[in-house]
Amino acid sequence: MGFVDLNQDVLLRVLVYLDVYTVLQCGLVCSYLRSLAHSKHVWLSLLSDLGRRLLIDLPISEDLIETSVPDLIAQVKRVVLGPFTWAPDAPQPPTSFRKFHLDMRREEFSPSHPTLLLGGRHLVVRQGDMLQMWNVVDGRREFEWAGHDIAHFDVNPSYSNSEMVFAIASAQGKYLAPIKIEVVKFGLDQASVIEMFASELPNIFYHPGGLVLCGKLIGLEVEWIEHDQWGDKTHVAFIVVNWQDAVFFILPGRLLKKSMTLLPGYIVVIAHVGFEQEIVVYSLEAFKSHWQPLNHESFMVAINAPVDVAPALRHTIDYVDAPCSKLETVIAIHECLLHLDSYIVSLYQSGQYHTSYDPEDGFGGRWQQSSFQRYRLTLSTSPLHSHASQEAAPGWRLLSASRTADALFLENLSYAGYGLRFWSSPYASPPVPRRFFLHRAFGPLRENFGRRVHLNEGGMDISLSKYSSAITVCKARGVDVLYYH
Repeated sequence: MGFVDLNQDVLLRVLVYLDVYTVLQCGLVCSYLRSLAHSKHVWLSLLSDLGRRLLIDLPISEDLIETSVPDLIAQVKRVVLGPFTWAPDAPQPPTSFRKFHLDMRREEFSPSHPTLLLGGRHLVVRQGDMLQMWNVVDGRREFEWAGHDIAHFDVNPSYSNSEMVFAIASAQGKYLAPIKIEVVKFGLDQASVIEMFASELPNIFYHPGGLVLCGKLIGLEVEWIEHDQWGDKTHVAFIVVNWQDAVFFILPGRLLKKSMTLLPGYIVVIAHVGFEQEIVVYSLEAFKSHWQPLNHESFMVAINAPVDVAPALRHTIDYVDAPCSKLETVIAIHECLLHLDSYIVSLYQSGQYHTSYDPEDGFGGRWQQSSFQRYRLTLSTSPLHSHASQEAAPGWRLLSASRTADALFLENLSYAGYGLRFWSSPYASPPVPRRFFLHRAFGPLRENFGRRVHLNEGGMDISLSKYSSAITVCKARGVDVLYYH
């Protein structure tokens, strides 16, 4: 008996457990499998699964049962391939988006650091020393946390459990003061706030530079000063804390600031190796014997005797063959919407590159250049492979790459692409409008790929959501959330 000889209900049950790419490939086998792969039941399951994983904004007040199969496929395609379907040669793409305005005129401070949570239903902003969570559709504030000198925060939403888990790092108002880490759980149904964890790092650490929350793990970037006979040296340390068990370890190596990402079962960082930079993937299993209790003595031992752990994967970052100054590297990792067990790694670099030295004027020419690379990182994290006899090694594949000469400022990286801000000069004649470019990041491997959205929106902070095609714009007394169709 062949695969297609199975009962139709059995085949449909198999298809709903596959990822988008495998369903599409099954539809190319024969006309019978094509008809099953294009059934409404399969695409409703695929779309609902993306929504359950908070990787897509499901239509608001729209009944998916009434949606046709081509429209369901189009919705998944817009998420998987990006939201832009217009011709790349068009001067201006259609501005088809839903706009929600959150009125914050009654608040004491102007909003900043907008973070649209996974699923696109809630937005977190900072109001002075307070964190606030707003319902985007209803335009109301649902949660507020009064901190003191909050430096960084991250949120893990769990709509199935009707709760939000916040991890917050604060520096207590002084540059060399102890760093406090707190974990707070907010219940959406009862509007209850429960403090789950609180700990203070020793005063050898200061200036938190980034925070990542992934389940029971917190990744925190800090600085520390080494005192020796040659003077004081400042170092960067990446601390991984299990807040449920109150244990920690410190990652080894010279690591790039703001480069740590926590994934289920893995840690990804960028490390300096000689004059190069490498993307390093560690398995959490490799650190199982290195967890230490959260106390001052353990921190002193860990900082002076870093662990020696072999990475599961490493990849050297390619540069252009030219001297560079002020090089900045930004990395972002997203779950792949097309394949299971895969992540999309986006790498954006910018800097000033110099031509050869000219003895007459003393300097060579210089120009601004940026590059964008996107990889597919394959890891064995799916329940479908949890019973495998041997865990597959992580895989690495280049998907696309480009270089541009844009002298623009990177706002952030998202699954759809990356956002660049063009700052207008008040002294320009004629005045240049403040613009925001959204580059589509998918496409074949070619130079200068991508399509742009020109958004003439003035605001203090403009950011892209992590997965959906949404843009948040902070105004003086409110926030605009724009969902692109």
